[in-house]
Amino acid sequence: MSNLFKIRHATPDDAEGIVLAHYSAVHATAKKDYPEEILNVWSRPVDAQRIATHRRKMEAGKSIISFVAVDDSSKVLGFGELVPPETLGAIYVAAPAGRRGVASALLKTLEGKAREVGMKVLRMDSSLTAAPFYVRHGFRELRRGTHQLAGGLIMDCVYMEKRL
Repeated sequence: MSNLFKIRHATPDDAEGIVLAHYSAVHATAKKDYPEEILNVWSRPVDAQRIATHRRKMEAGKSIISFVAVDDSSKVLGFGELVPPETLGAIYVAAPAGRRGVASALLKTLEGKAREVGMKVLRMDSSLTAAPFYVRHGFRELRRGTHQLAGGLIMDCVYMEKRL
């Protein structure tokens, strides 16, 4: 896999790649921090229905600002989302693309866009897995807590923020 990638705005055509990156990040990267029961609800297997649902969300979600990192063959390596007025919705990187600067580049792009649209702070519920990454990039831990998944399942998380 090439180490080269670029960041661009996500489009509905990226839905499959985004869902595949999410699944890989959750099931390969976060598996050390969460039981399988949590992983399976957090990111269920990728199928045509899940891809179509995400595509529709992207087509309708004008309030979500999404970026993807793609390699030189346009394969999605990772993605990130902003939800103004102050939420960093997500950054996920497919496990094979981990530790190559993809998440850092996505975060830098998202922070720049957040400033551009007038956001003054980014707040998020981070996974236990990602919290050290966000701390290294200037976020501060507000407190430990929980995040409710579909069906009422509860996962541990870290509430974080960064002033821009």
